[in-house]
Amino acid sequence: MVVPDVFGKQEGEARTILEGLGFIVKVDRIAGGLFGTVRFQSVPAGTPTPTGSTITLSVV
Repeated sequence: MVVPDVFGKQEGEARTILEGLGFIVKVDRIAGGLFGTVRFQSVPAGTPTPTGSTITLSVV
């Protein structure tokens, strides 16, 4: 499965997209994650990645 680009999306939307594709999502909240916006994803968009892999989102 190719990882989609979730940069700039809200945490909930990004989680729904990634989990819907079969990925496991972990979240690191930077400065408390006040805005809830994804600023980094551990696996770059467009990277072929096995279903069930963990993707960590950095949320500000």
